[in-house]
Amino acid sequence: MKIKIFVILLLTILGFLTWKSFDKGGREIGKSFLDENKRQIKLGYCPTMRDKAGWIQNYDYEIVLVELESAGQVLEYLTQGQVALGLIGRKARRQEIGNQIEEIVIDKQGLTLVANNYQVMAYDELAGVPIKTSLEKDMVISKLADLSFEFDKSDKILADEIRLMAWDEFNYSQGEIVVVVDENGDKVKALRAPFLYFSNDSGDLVNKLLTDIRANI
Repeated sequence: MKIKIFVILLLTILGFLTWKSFDKGGREIGKSFLDENKRQIKLGYCPTMRDKAGWIQNYDYEIVLVELESAGQVLEYLTQGQVALGLIGRKARRQEIGNQIEEIVIDKQGLTLVANNYQVMAYDELAGVPIKTSLEKDMVISKLADLSFEFDKSDKILADEIRLMAWDEFNYSQGEIVVVVDENGDKVKALRAPFLYFSNDSGDLVNKLLTDIRANI
């Protein structure tokens, strides 16, 4: 009888050790974002951040790049523990990341268009649209010289108005982003900025990398 109980307990323990859970897409939930020897760091990124992901990979760490389809998918992988870091071209909404995920704005000079409602526009459509902004004129013209701007001192977004703002100063209580795409349907990089997301309990190795990144932005 004792032997039978021991065998049952042993099988139960082994079951817990080997148990895996998968989401609806067949991805394993909770899979470690470090490899077996705890040295590789997985960085998930969206296509517009491919170059910046390469920049992070140049740090003296074993960083594995995982290109995903969209910013939303990157954040999904991050919150499920599939990657240690998530790099996207826009600011995440709090409901996308919860309270355990933190943010680093890598490019504080990044710009975005905002309006009262979420929009997707072709870059060519913006040519005849007066865009308001309170940002420094020389900086705006240097980055978006082929668009028309009206310079003022307000950050308030009025109805039917499109306003240019710095990503570093924008939050979703002010309005919604205007996603601008080129003739191929790709997001215009001049109106995206690298936002790096990570768990606040990432561990020593990831935290060391984050310290190095912060020192270079």
